Amino acid sequence: MLSFLGQLQGRVKPRAPGHVRVDSRVSSLHHRATSVLLLTCCVLVCVRQYFGQPIHCVLDVTGDLAAIQEQVLNTYCFVTTTYTVRHAYYQWVPLVLFLQSLLFAMPHAAWKYWEGGLVRASLADLVDQRVTLYLDRAKRRDLLRRLARYFSARLHSHRFWATGFLFCDTLNLVNIMANVYLTDCLLGGSFSSYGGEVLRFLQLNPEDGRYDRIDAIFPKVTKCTFHKFGPSGSIQNHEALCVMGLNVVNEKIYTVLWFWFAMVAVVTVLAFLWKLLGIGLLLCTKGGCYVAWVQRVLGVPAVLDQTYLYPLFRYCDLGDWLYLHLMANNMDSGMYTDFVKELLGVMGGDVSNMLRSK
Repeated sequence: MLSFLGQLQGRVKPRAPGHVRVDSRVSSLHHRATSVLLLTCCVLVCVRQYFGQPIHCVLDVTGDLAAIQEQVLNTYCFVTTTYTVRHAYYQWVPLVLFLQSLLFAMPHAAWKYWEGGLVRASLADLVDQRVTLYLDRAKRRDLLRRLARYFSARLHSHRFWATGFLFCDTLNLVNIMANVYLTDCLLGGSFSSYGGEVLRFLQLNPEDGRYDRIDAIFPKVTKCTFHKFGPSGSIQNHEALCVMGLNVVNEKIYTVLWFWFAMVAVVTVLAFLWKLLGIGLLLCTKGGCYVAWVQRVLGVPAVLDQTYLYPLFRYCDLGDWLYLHLMANNMDSGMYTDFVKELLGVMGGDVSNMLRSK
């Protein structure tokens, strides 16, 4: 287990300085943080040497009952329902957690395939030589100018690429909602209100003999009916008392997951609405209004004069802006400002030629 967690550390550690970010921070919250969290929870549920057996049942071992092996009884009661656990959801917890981990990683995997290394190919020199470029301003300007010419030559060619970016962002939103629904189905409809139950439980006074409603969802002690053939061939029913140690772990896991899913859902919805606002303002700015808002939403450096930016707002479409936005994620404000200035200088001639050709 410890070696496995050591491997997970490599997935959540900060990216190397030369790494090119091809997605948003919200996407990283899904495919890195949430996926690793779910995978870790899956491992915790499966590892028995740290938490003991998932269930331990006892019977009155007098007479014929002495022939019942403890392991057989434990296995039988684990795979069947009990009086307090009508559906044996705990059998599916590891599998569902692993499936959810894959689901949170899938939108990013789809985007990586769709993106095809375009951003990495265009920014590789800038990112790999970031320190050198700060010392050698002439080389920095030369690379930025080449990047500006590359972008200007591919103007209006990023629409299919942008469609994939927005589609995968939408998948992240759908995915978090689907996972909340899936978990709610797994726990028999109890997950949607589980966080509220936890908060109410914490507010109760232990001295008043508070009733832990969470035990109704994750019972620790329950009763199992064991069926055994008697001497005459008839089926005899025997009641066993079972301690479900696994639910101690499940209770803590789903408490963490409820609050984590709530946070991820809120952040994802707000980021999605913010992106829609940016798209709407960008379309409106084609007519020359709300330039300051578009600067803020799309990450355009505020130090650039708005009048100077009108050609950029006028001739770049949505795909171009999303590409510029990813560029901004991989540059500091100073380098990005210099790049936009170089781009505007290059586009001044290219756009004029493009308009004359029409």
